[in-house]
Amino acid sequence: MPLHSLRRSIFLFSAVLLAALPAFAAPQDSPRTLREIRQRYLNQQVLLSAEGPQYGEYFLDWKLVSVKDGRYTVNLLKHLPLTYKGKPARVIVVQMNALQAERGSGVNAMGEKISEDDIPNPYVDIIVQFEDGTTAILTTYPNHLAENLPLAAAAAVASADIEKNLASIVGQKVYAVGFSHLYPASASLADISGPRERSSRMNIPQALYLEPLTIEKARYIPEDNAVALKLILPDGSAALAYTPSQYLKMAPKISFLQRAAGTLLGAVPSLTPKELQCIRTGTIFTGMSGEAVDYMLGFPEKTNDYGIGGKQLVYNSGKLIVYLDRSNNVENWQTFN
Repeated sequence: MPLHSLRRSIFLFSAVLLAALPAFAAPQDSPRTLREIRQRYLNQQVLLSAEGPQYGEYFLDWKLVSVKDGRYTVNLLKHLPLTYKGKPARVIVVQMNALQAERGSGVNAMGEKISEDDIPNPYVDIIVQFEDGTTAILTTYPNHLAENLPLAAAAAVASADIEKNLASIVGQKVYAVGFSHLYPASASLADISGPRERSSRMNIPQALYLEPLTIEKARYIPEDNAVALKLILPDGSAALAYTPSQYLKMAPKISFLQRAAGTLLGAVPSLTPKELQCIRTGTIFTGMSGEAVDYMLGFPEKTNDYGIGGKQLVYNSGKLIVYLDRSNNVENWQTFN
């Protein structure tokens, strides 16, 4: 998949709660059955990832658990605070969720008894205990375990690799475009990664698009599996950028600079001189490529089918509509007050 398409996919995926996703087939390296999940996770030390959906100061997928007379009771109204992200915990229980057990009798169409350990892609409960005694539960499918509950040993190796590579990008150039996010140099980590993130964004002037921004500092944030960058702008002022884990996990063939750059570009894209000039001035023209439109305006709020193979791109709550032909080039556009 081309880099621009990967970035667009990450943008769209970030707007969807993981809890609303169906149970897709598990990746090849994910455990496939309850037996395999137990073998990999039971009694292992894990870290709570920031990958899953969050609301305010809480994880949505993780619930608190109380223990009474040796039984685990889930409090559906009490979610685990985000203060536990990145903290180590030990997996103490791996069990089939009650809803999964209700789906079948454990007997196949031939009348053969099937052990719950061998049911593929099971809906499971993972119960963990933190060092302070807090106990929490995650109910999920195997394909979500790797991102929500990385093994501590594997996470340490991945963190060390990122830390090593960060030094190599200091001094390199990145470039802002329409879908890039920058923040004031005074912004806190909570400002750029928490609920206030959207309101903390800087208004990037069009004239700054595709101008070189120099990486002065790079910091890895292990609890978020994210990277923060301090950038020097052409006028000598500073700004911050924040790259969440979705970008860092892009295919290894994509350069580390581009993965760490996140919503910024690691190089000026291969566009026509006219497209490059129009991106900097905010001018649309007939024949402009859809990719150049993304660089100039950011990703559309909505995309509709238009004509035979064409697309209608909606921006600014419908105040701007751009029409692309079947070759993904601008055919027309409309503005509304």
